[in-house]
Amino acid sequence: MRPICEDLLKLPYPSLLKYLLDAPHQDSSPRDIAWLAMYVLKNPDIKERMSTASTMIYSLKGVPVSLVHTHELLRQHTLVTAGKTGTTDGARQCLVSVVEHEGRSYLVVLLRSRDRYADMRTILRQFAPDIAKS
Repeated sequence: MRPICEDLLKLPYPSLLKYLLDAPHQDSSPRDIAWLAMYVLKNPDIKERMSTASTMIYSLKGVPVSLVHTHELLRQHTLVTAGKTGTTDGARQCLVSVVEHEGRSYLVVLLRSRDRYADMRTILRQFAPDIAKS
């Protein structure tokens, strides 16, 4: 367990947090992640954050801070409209993407990828062959 995460277990909700942290034999399926994503995307604030490619915020002292989404394909002109990245030693590169195509929304979950963006471009080409060939 990461040292900083151990401090989180001291918070008032340790019984919940212990299930949210990396642990041996803790596995999630793409279906698990899809169900969770579909649930949280119903919250407009979360959906907006997952859909924002970049934004500027300001500290209490007025210092600008630029925030850029780590989902590479959200920042490019593709069909991806929202997403979440994640990387751990056990799960390797993971990617959740909301894809909009011809009026329909699709949720794509990639786990244990060696190159999540190349894998996602391969999937996007199924929707539109001219997308992201690099």
